[in-house]
Amino acid sequence: MSSDDDRTAPLFRLPAPLGLLLLPMVILLLNAAAAPPATLLTDSKANGDAELKVGYLYHFARFEQWPVEPAGSPLVICVIGKSPLPFTASLATIAGRMVRNWRIAITYISRVEELGACHILFVSHCEQGNLGRILAALGTRPILTVSDLERFVAAEGMIGFVQEGERIRFKINQWASQRAGLRISAQLLKLATMVAE
Repeated sequence: MSSDDDRTAPLFRLPAPLGLLLLPMVILLLNAAAAPPATLLTDSKANGDAELKVGYLYHFARFEQWPVEPAGSPLVICVIGKSPLPFTASLATIAGRMVRNWRIAITYISRVEELGACHILFVSHCEQGNLGRILAALGTRPILTVSDLERFVAAEGMIGFVQEGERIRFKINQWASQRAGLRISAQLLKLATMVAE
C-alpha cells in the first residue's frame, strides 16, 4: 500500500451499517486504551484523555447528519481558544483523513467572529467565561458544538465530555442540536450518559 493511501485512510474502516453496530465496542476499546494505570505520570493520562476525545470527535463526524452535507468540500473541525498541547497534537493526527466522503480539516480561531465554514466547533476550556457569548453568536447555525467544559450541555452546548472515574463519556443536548437542524444518530444517543430533550 502506498504512503498516500496510509495518509488518507480513515482511522476505522467500518462500512456504515456495520460501523453503527460496532460503535459501542469501538468506544469501549477507546476508553480502555486511554485509561492508564495509576502508576503512570499525569501527563500520560492527559495524553490518553486527549486521544480519546479526538477519537470521539472523529466518530461524531461519522455519525452526525448536517442539513447540507459538505459535498466536494472538507469537513471542518474548528477549535476556539487555546487548547492543551496533548489535545492539539492528537487532533493533528486526524487532519487530512477521510470521514465518509470528506477530508477532515482543522482550523484554530481565537474569537467566534473568525468562524467561517465550520461543521464541528470544539470550545476549549479557557473559553469558560465566553461560553454564553459564543453559543449566542452561533444561534441556529448548523454547527455541532462540543466541549469538555463543566455544564456545557446545560448551557445549551450540544455534546459535552464528562469524566466518570477513569472513563470519559459524553452528554447530549438533543434539543440544541435539533434547533440547529442537526441530526444525531440513534446509536450515539444510546451511548450518551444523558440526553437532554
